[in-house]
Amino acid sequence: MGFWGSLADAAGEKTGKAIGNAVFGKKAADQVIDVRGSVNNDGGKQQVVVEKKDAVREAYATQQVEEHRNKLSRKDEIIDLEFSDSDIQQNYRLLFKLIPMVETWYKQQDTDMYELARSKYESGLLMCQMMDPTNPNIALLQGKLNEWDEMKKKSKKAEIKGVIILLVVLALLIGFLALMINFV
Repeated sequence: MGFWGSLADAAGEKTGKAIGNAVFGKKAADQVIDVRGSVNNDGGKQQVVVEKKDAVREAYATQQVEEHRNKLSRKDEIIDLEFSDSDIQQNYRLLFKLIPMVETWYKQQDTDMYELARSKYESGLLMCQMMDPTNPNIALLQGKLNEWDEMKKKSKKAEIKGVIILLVVLALLIGFLALMINFV
Protein backbone atom coordinates (compact mmCIF):
# COMPACT_ATOMS: atom_id res chain seq x y z
CA MET A 1 0.00 0.00 0.00
CA GLY A 2 2.84 2.36 0.74
CA PHE A 3 3.19 5.70 2.39
CA TRP A 4 0.55 7.58 0.36
CA GLY A 5 -2.05 4.87 0.85
CA SER A 6 -1.48 4.85 4.60
CA LEU A 7 -1.68 8.64 4.63
CA ALA A 8 -4.97 8.59 2.72
CA ASP A 9 -6.39 5.94 5.11
CA ALA A 10 -5.37 7.97 8.17
CA ALA A 11 -6.82 11.16 6.68
CA GLY A 12 -10.09 9.37 5.93
CA GLU A 13 -10.27 7.96 9.45
CA LYS A 14 -9.63 11.36 11.06
CA THR A 15 -12.15 13.03 8.75
CA GLY A 16 -14.76 10.46 9.67
CA LYS A 17 -14.16 11.10 13.37
CA ALA A 18 -14.35 14.87 12.82
CA ILE A 19 -17.64 14.52 10.96
CA GLY A 20 -19.01 12.24 13.69
CA ASN A 21 -17.99 14.72 16.40
CA ALA A 22 -19.49 17.63 14.48
CA VAL A 23 -22.77 15.85 13.79
CA PHE A 24 -23.26 13.91 17.02
CA GLY A 25 -21.36 16.10 19.52
CA LYS A 26 -20.63 14.54 22.88
CA LYS A 27 -22.59 11.41 21.92
CA ALA A 28 -19.87 10.52 19.39
CA ALA A 29 -17.41 9.43 22.07
CA ASP A 30 -14.53 7.46 20.64
CA GLN A 31 -14.63 4.75 23.28
CA VAL A 32 -14.77 1.04 22.70
CA ILE A 33 -15.76 -1.40 25.42
CA ASP A 34 -14.18 -4.80 25.01
CA VAL A 35 -16.95 -7.33 25.53
CA ARG A 36 -15.21 -10.36 24.09
CA GLY A 37 -15.46 -13.39 26.30
CA SER A 38 -12.42 -15.21 27.54
CA VAL A 39 -11.91 -18.93 27.91
CA ASN A 40 -11.43 -20.51 31.32
CA ASN A 41 -9.94 -23.96 31.82
CA ASP A 42 -11.78 -25.48 34.74
CA GLY A 43 -10.81 -29.12 35.32
CA GLY A 44 -10.25 -29.71 31.62
CA LYS A 45 -13.62 -28.18 30.65
CA GLN A 46 -13.63 -24.99 28.67
CA GLN A 47 -16.20 -22.42 29.65
CA VAL A 48 -16.80 -19.25 27.66
CA VAL A 49 -17.32 -16.24 29.85
CA VAL A 50 -19.98 -13.95 28.41
CA GLU A 51 -21.29 -12.48 31.65
CA LYS A 52 -19.22 -9.36 31.04
CA LYS A 53 -21.19 -8.59 27.87
CA ASP A 54 -24.51 -9.12 29.65
CA ALA A 55 -23.39 -7.02 32.62
CA VAL A 56 -22.47 -4.12 30.32
CA ARG A 57 -25.88 -4.28 28.62
CA GLU A 58 -27.70 -4.46 31.94
CA ALA A 59 -25.71 -1.56 33.41
CA TYR A 60 -26.44 0.55 30.34
CA ALA A 61 -30.16 -0.27 30.47
CA THR A 62 -30.27 0.52 34.20
CA GLN A 63 -28.51 3.82 33.60
CA GLN A 64 -30.94 4.75 30.83
CA VAL A 65 -33.97 3.96 33.03
CA GLU A 66 -32.52 5.97 35.93
CA GLU A 67 -31.80 8.97 33.67
CA HIS A 68 -35.36 8.82 32.34
CA ARG A 69 -36.80 8.73 35.88
CA ASN A 70 -34.64 11.68 36.93
CA LYS A 71 -35.75 13.68 33.91
CA LEU A 72 -39.42 12.96 34.65
CA SER A 73 -38.88 13.97 38.26
CA ARG A 74 -37.30 17.27 37.20
CA LYS A 75 -40.15 17.89 34.74
CA ASP A 76 -42.69 17.31 37.48
CA GLU A 77 -40.79 19.68 39.77
CA ILE A 78 -41.01 22.46 37.20
CA ILE A 79 -44.63 21.78 36.31
CA ASP A 80 -45.56 21.83 40.01
CA LEU A 81 -44.12 25.32 40.52
CA GLU A 82 -47.13 27.55 41.05
CA PHE A 83 -47.02 31.30 40.87
CA SER A 84 -49.25 33.23 43.24
CA ASP A 85 -51.66 35.89 42.08
CA SER A 86 -51.27 37.72 45.41
CA ASP A 87 -47.73 37.06 46.76
CA ILE A 88 -45.27 38.73 44.41
CA GLN A 89 -42.29 37.94 46.65
CA GLN A 90 -43.02 34.22 46.34
CA ASN A 91 -43.13 34.66 42.57
CA TYR A 92 -39.74 36.36 42.59
CA ARG A 93 -38.29 33.50 44.64
CA LEU A 94 -39.60 30.98 42.12
CA LEU A 95 -38.24 32.99 39.20
CA PHE A 96 -34.80 33.23 40.80
CA LYS A 97 -34.98 29.47 41.43
CA LEU A 98 -35.72 28.86 37.73
CA ILE A 99 -32.77 30.92 36.42
CA PRO A 100 -30.01 28.35 37.14
CA MET A 101 -32.26 25.54 35.91
CA VAL A 102 -32.83 27.24 32.56
CA GLU A 103 -29.13 28.02 32.15
CA THR A 104 -28.02 24.51 33.12
CA TRP A 105 -30.36 22.81 30.68
CA TYR A 106 -29.35 25.20 27.95
CA LYS A 107 -25.68 24.37 28.49
CA GLN A 108 -26.47 20.64 28.61
CA GLN A 109 -28.41 21.03 25.35
CA ASP A 110 -31.51 19.47 26.91
CA THR A 111 -34.02 21.26 24.70
CA ASP A 112 -37.15 19.80 26.30
CA MET A 113 -36.20 20.80 29.82
CA TYR A 114 -34.86 24.18 28.68
CA GLU A 115 -38.09 25.03 26.85
CA LEU A 116 -40.25 23.85 29.76
CA ALA A 117 -38.33 25.85 32.37
CA ARG A 118 -38.11 28.92 30.15
CA SER A 119 -41.83 28.79 29.45
CA LYS A 120 -42.57 28.57 33.17
CA TYR A 121 -40.16 31.48 33.76
CA GLU A 122 -41.85 33.63 31.11
CA SER A 123 -45.32 32.99 32.53
CA GLY A 124 -44.14 33.85 36.05
CA LEU A 125 -42.46 37.01 34.81
CA LEU A 126 -45.62 38.04 32.99
CA MET A 127 -47.63 37.53 36.17
CA CYS A 128 -45.17 39.70 38.13
CA GLN A 129 -45.32 42.41 35.45
CA MET A 130 -49.10 42.48 35.73
CA MET A 131 -48.96 42.68 39.55
CA ASP A 132 -46.29 45.40 39.85
CA PRO A 133 -44.95 46.75 36.55
CA THR A 134 -42.68 49.34 38.22
CA ASN A 135 -40.73 46.90 40.41
CA PRO A 136 -36.96 46.97 39.60
CA ASN A 137 -36.84 43.16 39.73
CA ILE A 138 -38.88 43.09 36.52
CA ALA A 139 -36.07 44.76 34.55
CA LEU A 140 -33.51 42.36 36.00
CA LEU A 141 -35.62 39.30 35.21
CA GLN A 142 -36.47 40.61 31.73
CA GLY A 143 -32.72 41.08 31.18
CA LYS A 144 -32.24 37.35 31.78
CA LEU A 145 -34.68 36.57 28.95
CA ASN A 146 -32.73 38.88 26.65
CA GLU A 147 -29.46 37.26 27.75
CA TRP A 148 -30.81 33.79 26.92
CA ASP A 149 -31.99 35.01 23.51
CA GLU A 150 -28.48 36.34 22.82
CA MET A 151 -26.94 33.03 23.93
CA LYS A 152 -29.16 31.18 21.45
CA LYS A 153 -28.23 33.57 18.64
CA LYS A 154 -24.50 33.18 19.35
CA SER A 155 -24.86 29.42 19.57
CA LYS A 156 -26.67 29.31 16.24
CA LYS A 157 -23.96 31.48 14.62
CA ALA A 158 -21.22 29.25 16.04
CA GLU A 159 -23.03 26.16 14.77
CA ILE A 160 -23.30 27.62 11.27
CA LYS A 161 -19.64 28.67 11.38
CA GLY A 162 -18.66 25.13 12.43
CA VAL A 163 -20.58 23.60 9.53
CA ILE A 164 -18.93 26.00 7.08
CA ILE A 165 -15.48 25.16 8.45
CA LEU A 166 -16.27 21.45 8.21
CA LEU A 167 -17.37 21.83 4.60
CA VAL A 168 -14.21 23.77 3.70
CA VAL A 169 -12.03 21.12 5.37
CA LEU A 170 -13.89 18.35 3.53
CA ALA A 171 -13.49 20.17 0.22
CA LEU A 172 -9.77 20.60 0.86
CA LEU A 173 -9.42 16.95 1.87
CA ILE A 174 -11.27 15.76 -1.22
CA GLY A 175 -9.04 17.96 -3.36
CA PHE A 176 -5.94 16.59 -1.61
CA LEU A 177 -7.10 12.98 -2.06
CA ALA A 178 -7.87 13.60 -5.72
CA LEU A 179 -4.37 15.03 -6.11
CA MET A 180 -2.88 11.99 -4.39
CA ILE A 181 -4.81 9.58 -6.58
CA ASN A 182 -3.57 11.38 -9.69
CA PHE A 183 -0.04 11.40 -8.30
CA VAL A 184 0.01 7.64 -7.61
